Amino acid sequence: MQSAHNSVIGHFDEQKDLFVKTSVKTALFLLLILTSYFLVRSIMRDDAPKEAVSTAALTVQSTEQTSVLPEILFTETTTELHPIFLSLKGRTAPNRTVTVKAATTGTVMATPVDEGARVRRGRTLCRLDVDARQARIAEAEAMLKSRQVDYDAAEELARKGWASQTRAASAKASLDAATAELNSARIELSRTDIIAPFDGIFEERRAEIGDFLAQGGACGVVTDFNPIKVQTDVTEAHALRLTVGSAVTVDIAGLPQQVGEISYISKTAEENTRTFRMLALVNNDDRRISAGLTSNLRVQIGEAMSTPISPALLTLHDDGRTGVRFLNDDDRVEFVEVNIVDDDGDNIWVTGLPDGTRLIIVGQEFVKEGTLADPVNISQTSRL
Repeated sequence: MQSAHNSVIGHFDEQKDLFVKTSVKTALFLLLILTSYFLVRSIMRDDAPKEAVSTAALTVQSTEQTSVLPEILFTETTTELHPIFLSLKGRTAPNRTVTVKAATTGTVMATPVDEGARVRRGRTLCRLDVDARQARIAEAEAMLKSRQVDYDAAEELARKGWASQTRAASAKASLDAATAELNSARIELSRTDIIAPFDGIFEERRAEIGDFLAQGGACGVVTDFNPIKVQTDVTEAHALRLTVGSAVTVDIAGLPQQVGEISYISKTAEENTRTFRMLALVNNDDRRISAGLTSNLRVQIGEAMSTPISPALLTLHDDGRTGVRFLNDDDRVEFVEVNIVDDDGDNIWVTGLPDGTRLIIVGQEFVKEGTLADPVNISQTSRL
């Protein structure tokens, strides 16, 4: 029994030794595998950046070669010598306005002209009572006749030698004084009619029947609207380029375009704005143009090589500049700033575009500077 027990224990020890030897071999084998794995990973990591860069370059090159470029329509611009116009904002004003005043005293007896009526020079606007002025004229006329008789008699006696030449001269002086008195009385009577100083519009009545006007009292306002003035302000740079007599086109809402000329340019700048006052005269025979209307003036100030384009092609750059987009020689999009020098209604004329610029017509809103494009000439498209 003891022998059998010992045999079992011996067998168990043999199995234990075999298991330990097998485990050690397995552990060594796994360690070898792990060491090999980490060694290979280390080598692969050293080569990875070079391979990644190479792969990325190949990918970009392949993408650039195979991607679809945006199709952009363009047209080649044509530059020509074109007038440069200065656009200004102004307001219409009467050519002249006068407040007609009484030259003598008296009560207003009549106002024969309605407000807003056209009047001719010399038309009576207010009539004062003649008062004693007519009697004064009668008295002056009688005195003149008396002095004329005295002078004739003294002249006759002096001619015959019966009176001295001194008496004749005294009679002549009295006659002249009587003549002057009569003229003064007539002038005073004429002043009772307050008249229009020029052709115009009786714009406003200041006195009514029954009002007493002292000397200098206002009867009304007469305004001359033909020609009519258009006044505006110009900068120093523009004032130096404008000349009196230059043609000006004037646009007023609701009226046909008018043509006038510059009549005045101030020689002294305004203290606050540093601008110069400019006036233009426009014919207004039909009196259709009223005072105080907003006006748009255009006057030529020179010439420059300019390009006609559609206003819709203007775009605003990120930095606030106004310009257009075009294609350079490498078919990439670029931006160029332009200056507007004229607007003829259909197109605007700009400077800053060389002749033959490939101006983007369609697609510019979808691309930015530097974008590579597939250009299509719009003239060729229209022929197709």
